[in-house]
Amino acid sequence: VYLQADNKYVTVCSATQQILIEESLKALEQEFARYFIRIHRNALVAVTAIRGLEKNAEGHCCVLLEGADERLEVSRRLLPDVRKRIKTGVI
Repeated sequence: VYLQADNKYVTVCSATQQILIEESLKALEQEFARYFIRIHRNALVAVTAIRGLEKNAEGHCCVLLEGADERLEVSRRLLPDVRKRIKTGVI
């Protein structure tokens, strides 16, 4: 469902489990560019899992993901690209 960087590790989160791997988020982004979109400097999400966007209590946009209860924040810099992909149906 998503990949999230934390120091030198990346947490791979599926609907049922979380696994830590020692791979850079940048390398994973290049390898799986067809399947994941970067939403923040520390997170990639599966494009097929994106269900929409919502604002959190602080007013930041977060992505709604199928198969995950977490709401991951979308950076302001990447928000236009995420919105465009949702709107054009390239998700």
